[in-house]
Amino acid sequence: MPTADIEWKTIKPPEPLTNFVKSFWMLANHSDQNHHIVILPDGRFDIIFSWSEKTPFRATLKGLDIEPEQTTIPPDTIFFAVSFKLLAIEYLLDEKVNSLLNEGIRLPTDFWGITRDDLTDFDAFCKKVLQKCLRS
Repeated sequence: MPTADIEWKTIKPPEPLTNFVKSFWMLANHSDQNHHIVILPDGRFDIIFSWSEKTPFRATLKGLDIEPEQTTIPPDTIFFAVSFKLLAIEYLLDEKVNSLLNEGIRLPTDFWGITRDDLTDFDAFCKKVLQKCLRS
């Protein structure tokens, strides 16, 4: 599959959040085919918001991976996320790190006030999440 079908962006956080946030990122599969990937452990956890025509909007807290994982990015799917440094989970979300090893949990669909409509503009999404993190 041509790489033009996969779109990836990342933005570093501003100074007030660099102790907790590694990056904001987006990943989109613009094709009509599954895209198979391997996720490597990176010492971070992510809050991922995703949506596609076939899958309802969802928010997921993806925990700390300690082993590589094979997964698939479904066709016409978009992910916007914030990647947190390890110690931020207990500070921002009051969640224990060891409870999320190689796991993910579904968050409420209204988590942080992010909606499906927020997954159309990556820069606006980053600003909205930044404001939420600064208030936490």
